[in-house]
Amino acid sequence: MKSKFSRAFHWVSKNTPKPDSVAPPNTSAWPAEWLTTYYKSYPALPKISLDDEPPSKDLFAAIRSRGSGRIFSRSALTKRELSLLLKYSCGTTGVLDDGRSRRAQPSVGARFPVEVYPLVIHGNEEVPAGLYHYNVKSHALDVLWGREFSADEVRQLFTYPWVADASTVFLMTALVRG
Repeated sequence: MKSKFSRAFHWVSKNTPKPDSVAPPNTSAWPAEWLTTYYKSYPALPKISLDDEPPSKDLFAAIRSRGSGRIFSRSALTKRELSLLLKYSCGTTGVLDDGRSRRAQPSVGARFPVEVYPLVIHGNEEVPAGLYHYNVKSHALDVLWGREFSADEVRQLFTYPWVADASTVFLMTALVRG
């Protein structure tokens, strides 16, 4: 049984009318805001296009071999690895009948407020060190700040010392729209 708090949170976080009213069943009567998915982008900045080829590993084999740990090698992620991580965690995976994009992660009301900013600490020629924004619509990285980060800068940015050994840190923000 849901608690009063859970029920209140559910209704407050939805992008539909309050529980005492009923949303029109016909989506053509909905306000445009309910049907709009926004995409943040930085059009004036350079882009690094990402690969769009699906992975070849069997899903169940991937789940069986999965593990967690905090032992990092400082080895840079390849552009393909970064592409797959971004595409299949928060990218688009198809198109709905109404023309809107399907996304890898769930989102209440299909609002998709999460924005991902990969901070590449140990880069390579394909994806140099720097701060990027994952441009979902074009499946590309918007180059926000291309630069190397010193170990001291990484220590100042993050609480945990093991972050300095990570190749890439995924910073996530949310754009909450009313």
